[in-house]
Amino acid sequence: MRQIILVVATIAIVLNGYATQAAQVFDIAQGRQPRIAVDTANNVHVVFEGYSEGSDFREILYSKSSDMAKTWTVPLNISRTARVSTLPAIAVEKSGAIDVVWRDTSSGELHPDIYFTRSVDWGQTWTKALDISHTTGICSEPAIAAGPDNSIHVVWVDTRPTDGRPDVFYSCSTDGKTWSPCVSISPTPGISSEPTIIACKDGTVHCSWLDTTSGEERPDIFYVRKANNVWTAPIDVSNTPKMSDHPWLACGSKGKIFLCWVDYSQKVNAPDIWCAIGRNGQFDKPINISDTPGVSSKPVVVADEAGRVSVVWSDSSLKLSKPDIYARVSTDNGDDFSNVLYLTHTNGLSIHPAVTLLGSKMILVWEDVTGSIASIKGTTFDFKGIGTGPVDQVNPTVRRPNSNSH
Repeated sequence: MRQIILVVATIAIVLNGYATQAAQVFDIAQGRQPRIAVDTANNVHVVFEGYSEGSDFREILYSKSSDMAKTWTVPLNISRTARVSTLPAIAVEKSGAIDVVWRDTSSGELHPDIYFTRSVDWGQTWTKALDISHTTGICSEPAIAAGPDNSIHVVWVDTRPTDGRPDVFYSCSTDGKTWSPCVSISPTPGISSEPTIIACKDGTVHCSWLDTTSGEERPDIFYVRKANNVWTAPIDVSNTPKMSDHPWLACGSKGKIFLCWVDYSQKVNAPDIWCAIGRNGQFDKPINISDTPGVSSKPVVVADEAGRVSVVWSDSSLKLSKPDIYARVSTDNGDDFSNVLYLTHTNGLSIHPAVTLLGSKMILVWEDVTGSIASIKGTTFDFKGIGTGPVDQVNPTVRRPNSNSH
């Protein structure tokens, strides 16, 4: 693949009355809804919605960096279908194979399905798009995870039940060619949406989603896990008095599971990011991770075996009409967290963050919107030297970290 040298913007700002460090932001391409993953050879992979030259339909584009996000390959169309491709998700196997799923209307404008493609040569070539849902219902919101044995696990929302009520469906594969029969893993009376899935070091698979069983006005975050090929019964993890939204899961070290979501319980007009830490299917009382004065939305969480944890979200605390990307990080597997970190300050709207960890660095990408133009931007952040403390004692003052880029 050809390489492109990034245009790097250096930004210096004053925040809350004190000077901040300069931060560098890199541009990847025009596009929306980025997702990111890293492989064992330290290559960083990003997928997003976009248009290739001459196309009238949105496609799934792919770009890779092999030098700690300094340069990126020219975006490659990896969906290559006849219709609209949206909502990509990505996972990388221990073998280095890259797996991508998305929502595609090639099977019918009114009945989109979930499609899959795979690369086994570090993103150089990709398999032909495969419809893995094959449903008469409406499929959307796919998520994907790769297991420690290189197994591939996919969930999505599907209206195939006879009553038309959306459920979360699941299918898995060992080679990306043959897939298990699709099964519903959200057997609740409510409407299921926004699934997230992870596969942890011990082989367990975990899934969470938004569910209206607790009430259409106050949906909660539900959770199941799969061990020894059996899915547990769903449990309500959030169970808060107000609306919950947008769950996201991550595997930590020592068997910990991190489950974050948006919650309106403390501030109806300015929701926060809450996080519950679990082990063996049981979760502690959730903590308010963001606790900022603005609207916190679209959280993502990532963790590694070294005990590093990053919770990242979009937040309007400093610019009501132009949210930026904020974070809190941990270096001890979620026992303590940093202050709230202010990671971006662009002229556009910073939304839909995605994050991965590469050694001591966090690599962050997001959708940045200026006028009618949406671009995929990113930055890096180093965990070294970041102070942390107990969550209920850490001052939630928004601070800018020393952001290290290239």
